[in-house]
Amino acid sequence: MNSLVFGNDSNVLLTQEALEAIPAIVRHSGRKASKKFLEFFAVTLPNPNTRQAYMNACVSFFDFLDNHLAVEFDEMVDIDPLHVAAYFEYIATGNEALSVASQKLHLAAVRSLFDFFVRNGMLASNPAHAQRGKKHVVKEGKTPILSSNEMRQLIQSIELKDEIAYRDRALISLMTFTFSRITSALNIKLEDYFEHDNAMWIRTRVKGGMVHKMPVNVELRKILDDYISYAGIDEPNTYLFPAATRLKLTEQEKEAGVPCPYVLGDRQWRRTKAYDMIRRRAKKAGIKKKIGNHSFRGTGITNYIENDGALELAQRMAGHASPRTTKLYDRTEDKITIEEVQKIKF
Repeated sequence: MNSLVFGNDSNVLLTQEALEAIPAIVRHSGRKASKKFLEFFAVTLPNPNTRQAYMNACVSFFDFLDNHLAVEFDEMVDIDPLHVAAYFEYIATGNEALSVASQKLHLAAVRSLFDFFVRNGMLASNPAHAQRGKKHVVKEGKTPILSSNEMRQLIQSIELKDEIAYRDRALISLMTFTFSRITSALNIKLEDYFEHDNAMWIRTRVKGGMVHKMPVNVELRKILDDYISYAGIDEPNTYLFPAATRLKLTEQEKEAGVPCPYVLGDRQWRRTKAYDMIRRRAKKAGIKKKIGNHSFRGTGITNYIENDGALELAQRMAGHASPRTTKLYDRTEDKITIEEVQKIKF
């Protein structure tokens, strides 16, 4: 269903196929309910990552009702708190039990969807209102990050032989030096890299639609300038990190076995494709950790704090509402712990 309702990176595509793929219980509740179901995701959830996660959770919930309960649901009014409780018991203890964090996300998604139906007159009450999730306290982030040596190893392994390599190095560096999320980085256009007060700045759009500005580190500036110059990016409204496009070969070139070249296009790069690039680059660099798009945010924050950066400034640079969130990305305590335990000797 997700691929029908949402296109690349969860962009909204309201198609006839999407309407036909709406969960049966919602469809049986009437055309208005079907429309409001799609409206909940398309209108109330502007963040594509949240939209996709909530969609997956709600579809999972309705699939459970259809396939795991000995109850016939003619429409949504037949769903009661007992059915909701059965679902959350299932995802907590079933064969495919989810983590506590995922359970809380599913609860937030299902509860929000039913709240939306109540506000729009589809239901008299929210059957998930009384459902309570497990307490979940996170003291340390789980995202794999790179040490300074591993980061240098990765960057130096990128052979700058074409504009694709320049782009990849620049994107990885930008996320590390500016603590940017992948979605924000891929939304950057050339005009968002600008001069102010005799320094270069980068402008990103962060969660909630807010604009975040940050001066550019000297090392990052050289990497970005080299990339922009080599790739010939000069239109202000051009994506700074566009997707690559494959050039067509002539028949003679095909017969000669010429490899099909890739060049930068003008389309926005998908975060899933950026993830694939990072996995390939990490493997080539000999890095064993399963790093991904988000690893560089944690790598940058940890490196900044290791070099006597202030936590409260790291919080502002990362655009976090709370220093507790920033602290999840700081792995300096891991290093201290390893050093300290070596003092235990017999």
